Amino acid sequence: MEGQWPGDIVVIAFPDLATARAWYASPAYRDILALRADHSVGDLILVDGCDDHHKATDLLVAA
Repeated sequence: MEGQWPGDIVVIAFPDLATARAWYASPAYRDILALRADHSVGDLILVDGCDDHHKATDLLVAA
């Protein structure tokens, strides 16, 4: 809605941060990592802290 986004976004949900880190370090992902890195440009980030009931509007409260 605001600014310019340079492309697409892919979101993969994991039960917790430890599981996400284990996936990234896994031999299976390491085997295909070059496919992603060689054919796309972008960043990979891990975000911890959004549960199933998260609503961004919950953070917007009147002061």
